[in-house]
Amino acid sequence: MLCIKAMLTAGSTHEKIRVGKRVPAILLVAATSLEQAEDMIAPVLAARGWATMAIERYKEVQEIEAVNDQLLRDAFHDAEASGVGYVIFPESPSSNSSFPNSLGEPRQLR
Repeated sequence: MLCIKAMLTAGSTHEKIRVGKRVPAILLVAATSLEQAEDMIAPVLAARGWATMAIERYKEVQEIEAVNDQLLRDAFHDAEASGVGYVIFPESPSSNSSFPNSLGEPRQLR
């Protein structure tokens, strides 16, 4: 399972967020590589109105039970069940040094 910290940009079809607004998110994807994770999550996010995804960091995770945030635990269990789970944050999640890989180029989701 990959845990990905990303910035999502709302597209014109997003129901709740204005076009162009960037929102931080944690994505959980049942994938073995970042490329596989991007291929799995891109159509899910695009279907929900997100235009781009810029990955900031990612790491492999084995379990989520130690995390106190119920939304993240739910997203992890969604990813276990369906391959993909994610949480949108109203504010940027705090910087976390346990995410070793820093990226950042936006990827079109269409």
